[in-house]
Amino acid sequence: AVAGAAKTAARLAVALGPDSGTPEDYWRALFRATYAAEFRVEKAGREDSILSANREHFDGLLPLALVAQGIPFARGGPQGTIRPELGAPAKARILSWWQRRQRLGKPYNVLRLIKASTTFEGAARYAAWKIERHTGVPVLVTPWRERHPVLAAPSVLWSVWRARKAASLAAANAPDTTDDRAA
Repeated sequence: AVAGAAKTAARLAVALGPDSGTPEDYWRALFRATYAAEFRVEKAGREDSILSANREHFDGLLPLALVAQGIPFARGGPQGTIRPELGAPAKARILSWWQRRQRLGKPYNVLRLIKASTTFEGAARYAAWKIERHTGVPVLVTPWRERHPVLAAPSVLWSVWRARKAASLAAANAPDTTDDRAA
C-alpha cells in the first residue's frame, strides 16, 4: 500500500509539476494541489516544512517511484534536476483522473469529519481547537455543541465565517498609521 501510494503520488507530482525541476519542485506542486482539494486551510509554505523535515527521503523517492512505474526521465543539471518524459496523452489521462478525485476531496473530508465527531470523546473540543488554530477565531464549546457536534457545525462555521469577514473588513478600513513625514 505504501509503495502504491508513493507511485501514485509521484505520477501525479510529475503531471502537476513543471516540465523540468528538482524533486522538491514536483513534491511542492503535489502538496499544493492536494491541500487545495481538502476541506481545510493549510498555512502557505506548509509543504516546505514537510519537505525540509526529510529532504533526502523525498529527493530519492521520486526517481525510484518513476522507475517502478516505467516513467522515463532525464536527470542532470543543477540540484539533481529531473525531466520526466511523460507524453501528452499520459499527462492528460493523469490530470483527468486528478480532477475527478479533486471534486470528491471536500465531500470526503466532510464525511471524515462527521465520522470523527462521533468516533472519539472530546471531538467537539478538538474541532474547536483546530478551527481556532487555522482561522484565529475562537469557538465556544457549549454542552449542546459537545453532545451534538454535527448538528452544531453549520452554526459554528457560519459564526467563524462572519468573524473572519468582520476582521477582514476592519483591517481594510483601519486608518493608515504610518507617518509619511518620517520618509
